Amino acid sequence: MDIAHNEIAIYNSIRKDDFINVNPAYLESVIYNLISNGIKYKSDKRNSKVILQSVHTKNELKILIADNGIGIDTEKYKSQLFEIYQTFHGTNREDSRGVGLYITKTQMEALGGTIDVESTLDEGTTFILTFKKQKAL
Repeated sequence: MDIAHNEIAIYNSIRKDDFINVNPAYLESVIYNLISNGIKYKSDKRNSKVILQSVHTKNELKILIADNGIGIDTEKYKSQLFEIYQTFHGTNREDSRGVGLYITKTQMEALGGTIDVESTLDEGTTFILTFKKQKAL
């Protein structure tokens, strides 16, 4: 993932004191995959950016990873989004095998969390990682 070469701006607004007691390798893999998708499926029509932020509710911590890339037709593909060997971008990328979101969902479930997506074609995609709040040790 070559951020500088692809002229991607990444903004990290996750608070330093946010706490999730999970397998760090899985969480890193999930975040890496979603950021790399934001870079891989960037739009040629605008300067690309990926934004990470955390949102707190009473019982949950949500991590949002948003991009302004080509987007996904969620009306058409919603039921297939996290299935294996599925692609949704309508490009002929040879490096797209349809396993990234499947692995990401599997890892999120292993972490005790959930993943959801909101997307608009030609505007971008936001992945929402949801974790139950835990007490800090």
